[in-house]
Amino acid sequence: MTHVQDVDPALIERTRNWLAAQQNADGSWSPRDSLMHEDPASNRSEQLAALSSTAYVALALFDGPGLQWQRSQTYNFLVQAEPQTIDDPYVLALVARALRKLSPTDRTHLAYLARLHELKQASPDGKVVWWDLPQDRRTTFFGSGRSGNVEATAMAALAMLEANAHRSDADSALAWLVQQKDSHGTWHTTQATVLALKALLAAADGPKHDLKPRVVHVAIDGQPVRQIEISAEQADVMQQIDLTAAIPIGNHRMTITDRGDSMPGYQIASRYYLPQELIENRHKDAATDSQLSISLKFDRTELPQGDRLAVSAAAVNRRAIVAPMVLLDLPIPPGFSAELADFEALMSSGKIDKYQVTQRSVIVYLRELQPKVPLELNYHLRATMPVKARVRPALISHYYDPDVQAESAPAELTVTAER
Repeated sequence: MTHVQDVDPALIERTRNWLAAQQNADGSWSPRDSLMHEDPASNRSEQLAALSSTAYVALALFDGPGLQWQRSQTYNFLVQAEPQTIDDPYVLALVARALRKLSPTDRTHLAYLARLHELKQASPDGKVVWWDLPQDRRTTFFGSGRSGNVEATAMAALAMLEANAHRSDADSALAWLVQQKDSHGTWHTTQATVLALKALLAAADGPKHDLKPRVVHVAIDGQPVRQIEISAEQADVMQQIDLTAAIPIGNHRMTITDRGDSMPGYQIASRYYLPQELIENRHKDAATDSQLSISLKFDRTELPQGDRLAVSAAAVNRRAIVAPMVLLDLPIPPGFSAELADFEALMSSGKIDKYQVTQRSVIVYLRELQPKVPLELNYHLRATMPVKARVRPALISHYYDPDVQAESAPAELTVTAER
């Protein structure tokens, strides 16, 4: 935090001392001390769990002078690992970075980078590489699926960039990371976004390539519609263009041509609306496939203005194991307001852990969702104006793996004028 904000040095010192006091005699830190939720390392072997937690703490604790005894103990613990026996790229990268921080002149970390090189995935043309987490494995921050792979790839790229080793792999990993951005310019989850940005910034701080002016042509069906000129001084500035007016209804082919050899990165994001019948069909098709499910029940679909509408939301984890960090997005239809006292009561009773209200929904946070047992949340909406409203589906997802999600069936509500 000191890189971006003034921090009391005494706070940092107290925190470092507290972390040092939690160290085990063998130099490690135990991964299962959390009382808040299932530990994300619990589905790893005992060795991998200890390596992961120890390397993560070491990266923070030893980012400064002192603590020589603790530093040597941690180094002795980490160096005992055999990188060839580790199949988790996230753990490999964490340990490689920690070893290099503990002993910058030692070459032990290079064996971990070599193992990362062996585990990489590559596109057929070899232009991008990435690392996949083993199935059902999670990162320190519960990342899995696509978000977990982003975290693992960013961590691997960071390890290689910091060591100035396997630079070709690191550059190709950065290209893959850029491709994974969503239409909001982020990487789906907080931790994946943070690590991806750290990797990209680490590369930007490294040796600079010769920058040249860029001229990019955009054509639709072979007809030029836009020319983008980017000066060398503006090479790292994102430019955004809207092509809505240039693309008529129907099927078309977009061509993006770089008239130089600078290979600029780009992203195409599209937005569209689906007819109601397609939404309903999509819900039916996905209802039996998802690991999660959610449904909404209303005590009625027509009511007068000013009345309260009783709603029951049922969330189900269909897998045989606990689903950690689950997010529910419960819609507030147009013309309605949420009765927040109900959500306060749900939080006080322990049914939910936190909630947040937006203009369109109530976001509910669950630390975990038990397998096979429906979680039923009862609350009320108040009708504030006459309206015939189409209720968008409620959503359920893993907070750190948003690709695992499901939605409820759509519904319609009618509010009549006060009598």
